[in-house]
Amino acid sequence: MKSFTACEICNKHEAEEQCEGCGRALCRQCRQMEIWGSGAEDLTIRYLCPACKEDPDINPWGAYDKVLEAGEAKQRVIRAA
Repeated sequence: MKSFTACEICNKHEAEEQCEGCGRALCRQCRQMEIWGSGAEDLTIRYLCPACKEDPDINPWGAYDKVLEAGEAKQRVIRAA
């Protein structure tokens, strides 16, 4: 008999994956799928919890998926210089 492991985010559904950032158990509804490329033809699917998906130290590609307005982007460039 298979044991039931609850999702550590919603605590409602059965967990099917683990977050690759923090290791929390995730259900299909709560997991965030990211596609990482490490070469010309090498793609990897990674599952992250919502917090790790937004953390640039864990997910440098997906954490910056917000489109910036021109003025906001210019301010970030000026601050970085």
